[in-house]
Amino acid sequence: MVRRLAFLVIGCGIVLHAYTAFFKAAGPVNTFLLGLMLWSWLPYVASAVLLRVSKSAHAALGAALFALGADVAAFYSAFIHPTSSTAALGLLFMPLWNLLFFAPVGALLGWLISKRARPAEEPAP
Repeated sequence: MVRRLAFLVIGCGIVLHAYTAFFKAAGPVNTFLLGLMLWSWLPYVASAVLLRVSKSAHAALGAALFALGADVAAFYSAFIHPTSSTAALGLLFMPLWNLLFFAPVGALLGWLISKRARPAEEPAP
């Protein structure tokens, strides 16, 4: 169940950035927009790799959820309720913040939750 939810969150992040590149950006799709989309996908690719190699899907789910939350906040700030003319710059820097801060914190919290949720093993007599 957690694994499927992690795949869903990763997919939502990828779709959000594809939507931004193909529908919300001003002008035609160009190499800059495609590069920005691929750059924005990196935290989700890292989450997918973590999901693939990890024993527990909780860490990958946490990483993807935190990255998606930060990306949704950046999208809202840039397109729905911009408060300054430089609000769109957040879209450039958010993948870096996701890779260095939000996704690792989410992965750590997800890992801690998975450790806490597992029943403690009783020592052998």
